[in-house]
Amino acid sequence: MELVANKILTYIFEVLGQFTPDDMIVCWDRGKSRWRSELYEEYKAHRLQQKRDSDLDLEALNEQGILAQRYLTSVGVRQVLVSGVEADDTLAWLADHFKSLPGDWHIVLVTGDRDLWQLVDFKLSVWDHQRQLLVTPGVVEEDLGVPPDRIADFKALVGDPSDNLPGVKQVGEKTAAKLLKKFGSLGEILSPENVEFLEKRKTTARILPEGEFVAEMYRLVKLPTLREAAECLSEEEHQLLVESLTVPLSRDAFRSQVLSERIGPTFLTNAGRLPAYSSDLTGMVACMEQNSGQNRSWASLGEVDLAISQCNRCPLRQDCDPEGPTYPEGSSDRQIMILGRNPGLQERRYGQPFFPGAPAGGRLNQFLEEAGIDRRECWITNTCKCYSQDDRPPTYPEIKACLPYLRAEIDLLKPKLIIAFGNEAMMAVTPYRSRVTKHCGEILENPEGLIGPVEAYVAISLHPSAACRSTQNDRDVGYAATVVHDFLAKRTTR
Repeated sequence: MELVANKILTYIFEVLGQFTPDDMIVCWDRGKSRWRSELYEEYKAHRLQQKRDSDLDLEALNEQGILAQRYLTSVGVRQVLVSGVEADDTLAWLADHFKSLPGDWHIVLVTGDRDLWQLVDFKLSVWDHQRQLLVTPGVVEEDLGVPPDRIADFKALVGDPSDNLPGVKQVGEKTAAKLLKKFGSLGEILSPENVEFLEKRKTTARILPEGEFVAEMYRLVKLPTLREAAECLSEEEHQLLVESLTVPLSRDAFRSQVLSERIGPTFLTNAGRLPAYSSDLTGMVACMEQNSGQNRSWASLGEVDLAISQCNRCPLRQDCDPEGPTYPEGSSDRQIMILGRNPGLQERRYGQPFFPGAPAGGRLNQFLEEAGIDRRECWITNTCKCYSQDDRPPTYPEIKACLPYLRAEIDLLKPKLIIAFGNEAMMAVTPYRSRVTKHCGEILENPEGLIGPVEAYVAISLHPSAACRSTQNDRDVGYAATVVHDFLAKRTTR
C-alpha cells in the first residue's frame, strides 16, 4: 500500500518538472461537499456504496494520503484540506485570488475533474495529467461544444454521473450544446417565450416541466466565487480554511528525509525542485471575509429597503444595474406574503416584483384570483432582490447573502401566511431543500428554513413561471391555489 503515497508524490513532481511554477498549493478532498449534500441528498450518494463494494483497504489508503500530506508539510508545501469542503471549491477560490493579482503570469490547475473547466480563460488553464491535455478555452469548446462560462448551464441539462446528478432524461451533450448555442444561456432556454420552440421536438420538450429541477442542478455544479465563500462555509469550516491558508510554512530536513525513506528515497532529492514558500494569502482571506458578520436587524421596512439599495454582498448586484434591486411591493399591514425567486428582466425594468405584464406576474394574478386573494392585500417580495444576468437561477451563496433582508421583512411584517413560489423560496422558509414539485400544495405551520424559524403558515407552490412552461406544472400551480383557497376559507369560518 505504500506505493499509493509514492504515486501521489511522483505525480506532483512530474507536474513540477513540466511547468516549473513559481508557487504551488495542493488541495485535498475531505469528504463530499456539506452544503451541496444538504441541498440535494443524493449528491455523490452512490460513492459510499462504491466504496463499500470495492476490495480496497480504505483505512490503509487514508493512511497513505496522510503520509503524503506529512511529507509535503515537511518540505514546506501549503496544503488546503477541510472536512466537508471539496477541493473543487478551494481551487476555485484560490484561482479567483490569484487572477486578481497584478502581473503577466498564468495559473495552471492540475486536475482530471472537468467541473474546474468552468474557470478556464486567458489567465488560467487546466492540466489533465491522465490525458496529457492542457485545457484552454478552445479545448473546452471543442470537447463540450460550449464555452467555459456555460459549463454549469450545460451540466444542469445533461447531468453529471460522477456526482450522481441526473439532468433531464434523454437530453444529451449534443442537444444541450445546440440549445445553448441557439439561446445563449440556461435562463433563456427556460424562458416562457421559448416554449413553442422546445415543444417542437420530443427531446427538448422534456425540459419544459423540469425547469425547477434544472435550476437545482445548476446550483450544485456552479462553482462559487471567492466573495461567496463565506456563504458556503460553517463557522468551523471557515476557521479551518483560514488556518490552512495562513499557517506558517517551513522545511524540516530531518523529517522530510525520514518520510522520503518510507515513501521513496528519490523524493529527498526531488524536494530541491519545489518552488519557494507559497504566496501570502492574507489578502485572499480578507476578500473571503468581507461579507462575514454583516447580518443585522433593522427597525423598519424603510431601513431594510435602504440596506438593500446599498448591498453589494454578491455578484447579482452588478447584474441588476443600472436599475438596481427590485424592492418589495405592499404596505406594513399586509398579512399575506408572496415570496418568489428573484426578479426577471421586466420586473427589473419596471421595478415591481411579479410585474403583471410579464408571464410569471400574470400567472401569479390568476393564482391569487383562484385562491380568493386580492393582490392589493399582499406583501410581494423575492428571495433574492436582484436580477441575474440572462435570467439564470441564483446560486446557493447568492440566496444565502440575501436572506437577512427576507428575515427582516418577516420579522417586521409578522405575516399570517407566506406563499412560497419555487424551490428557492421553499428552501428559504421551510425545511425542504429540493423538489418543489413533490411538495407543491403543502401547507406547513411554523416551519424552519434557511432563514431560521418562521412563525407563520407557509404554503408551497411551483413558481408561476414554471406554470407558463408546462401544462402539468400549470395544473400543479392551480392545485396549490385551490389548497390555499380552502385553507383561507376554513380559517374565515372559524
